[in-house]
Formats: sequence, C-alpha cells, structure tokens
Amino acid sequence: MTYRVHDPDIHWKQMKPVVGECDESPCQLRFALTNYAVANGYQLWVMKSDRHRVIARCGKIYKKDRCPFRVYVAWKYNERTFQIKSICNIHLCARNFNFGTLVSCNWLAKHYLKDIIMKPKMTLTEMKEDVLRMFSVNVSKGQCHRARTKAREMIEGKLEEHYAKVWDYAAEILRSNPGSTCKVGVDSNASGMNYFKRFYVCLKAFKDGWNRGCRRVLGLDGCFLKGQIKGELLTAVGRDADNHVYPIAWAMIDVDNKDNWTCFIELLVADLDLDCSRGLVVISDQHKRMKMMARRGGKIKYVGRIRATHGSISQNVAGADEVVLTCHEKLDHEDFENIKDLQASGYDHGEIVEAFNKRGIRCWLRV
Repeated sequence: MTYRVHDPDIHWKQMKPVVGECDESPCQLRFALTNYAVANGYQLWVMKSDRHRVIARCGKIYKKDRCPFRVYVAWKYNERTFQIKSICNIHLCARNFNFGTLVSCNWLAKHYLKDIIMKPKMTLTEMKEDVLRMFSVNVSKGQCHRARTKAREMIEGKLEEHYAKVWDYAAEILRSNPGSTCKVGVDSNASGMNYFKRFYVCLKAFKDGWNRGCRRVLGLDGCFLKGQIKGELLTAVGRDADNHVYPIAWAMIDVDNKDNWTCFIELLVADLDLDCSRGLVVISDQHKRMKMMARRGGKIKYVGRIRATHGSISQNVAGADEVVLTCHEKLDHEDFENIKDLQASGYDHGEIVEAFNKRGIRCWLRV
C-alpha cells in the first residue's frame, strides 16, 4: 500500500493532517500541525511528544466540553518514517487565534528564512507587524528577536560549526592552490578549548603576479567587520601595470593589536621575499605599521597619507593645511629641517616641526 508523503513545499495554509501521511521526523510533523492550527484558528495542544510518538489534541484536557480532535503519530515498523496512525478530524470548537506557546520562535524562524535573506536588517517592529498581518497572530518583540536569531543561525550556520571547519578550509586552499600560504592561529585555554585568533591567506598566483608584473607599491589597511561575526579584516594590496588595485594577501583577526599585525606583516614579508627589498613604497595610515615594516622589510621607502598627517598636526597647530601639503610635495627626510625656511606668514613653524617629529621624520617622504 502506498501512503501519501508530506510535501513541505505546499502553501502553509493548505497543510492538513491525513491518516497514513508520512513525515521525515517529529519536528516536521509538529511544524505541519502548527501550520494547520494557525491557518484555521484551532487550539491544538501536544499531549505527548518524544522520540517514539506524538499525540496532539484540540483544547486543554481539563475542559468539560473539549473538542474531539485527536491525532496519533508514531514511527513505521519497517522503515524510518514518522506516520499518522489515527486521527479524529472533527472540531466542535470556535476559532481562536490566541495560540500561546504553540507559535514558537522555531516556527516563526522557518517561515521567515527567505525574508531574512532578502531583508537582513528587518527590525523587530516590522517583523511583529508582518506576523500579525500574515498569520493573524500577535507576538511579542522578544519572540521576534529569538525567531530572527534562529533564522540567521539556519542561514549562516552556528558559529561553532563554522569555526570548527577552519582547518578544513585551509587544507582545501592549499590543496587547490599549491604553493600558497594559509595559516590558522588559535588561542588554547587550560581546558583544551581552542578559540579563533587569526586566519591568513596569500595565494601563489597573487604573489607571483605581484613579483613579476606589478609596481613596487604595497598598501596596508584594515577594516572592522559588522554583523553576527565580529573582528577585523587586514589587507595588503598593490598596483598593477594599469594602475589598478591588485590584491596580494588578507587576514581575518579577532582583535586589532600589535601581535596580529606583527604576524600579518611577517608572513607578508616572507611570501613576497622583502627581506632585502629595495625601491619598495609602502602606503599606510598608521605609524606603527610602518615601523614594523622597517624592522622586517630592509630598505623600504614609506609614504604617509596627507589626511592622516594633517589630522594629527592640525590638532595642535591651527591653519596648517597649506604647510602640511607643501611639506608632502617638496620635502623628504634628508632636507626635513628646511620646513623652517618656508615663507608662509601666520604659521608657527616650530610647532609644525615638533608635530612632525612626534610622528617620526623617517616615515614621511616625498609624495
């Protein structure tokens, strides 16, 4: 005998329990029963729910004139399928859309998977109003918050599952890109638990392309990551022959600190063979990154951003725009002291020189 198999793709309002219908698991059955109850306004109550059986009735058992609806579901004896064994599909109750715990955050999350994908920044107020409009169910903002979190976990997977596969991801990168560099860093505590610290990637094709056909320019920068997974993304980019941005290496780190930047720069210097580099220009908006490169990259010239220089100097010196721009255009560290000889009335050049000295003369060269 052939029994009907539950179709999860049909519209939720058309789901109706039928004797002999087969489901994959008790979870799928409870989801279908909840859809049936919400669509018709029935107060279903799950009396028994374990790994062997599910018994659901309409209304509470202590009511005198309770509804006769009852459904009994259990596993089939000859295959791993959850099947509706018996059902009394008669309702004598009035429609009531106050479902209580029947409408759970898991049920809401399954209905809002596509909505969260299409609109990830949906607010709790918007979600609450949408639930009331679509299902005629009044839920709290707390339920919406838990449902949204569950939906994001279903879409992105749990963070533990993602981070547990980071070594497999690194191994696959090395397998499919021979000669590449991929390093995983973790922090281990006394209990033996590993916590993510950093993840560095430099593909062989990128570093070979930079060494053979790109200009001797290297840009270092980082940006904070927003969303469910926090951290920072460190990048190293260059300039190709067409003066376009050329990616070289990147790293995902847990926090922006000296240890992570030191590790990133050391790996980058080793990949690009910069130990005895000459004529290399490094662009960065942080003085500390330049000092790290100076200690590890040999004889390298550095260019600081005018905006960063001006931002630090103008805090102490009013109206230093023209002088700072002139310094960047005309001076290098060999004739740095000639700033004093600039003829720009109204500026205290001694304060400007002092401000440049605090930033480090050796790190600011001709632009």
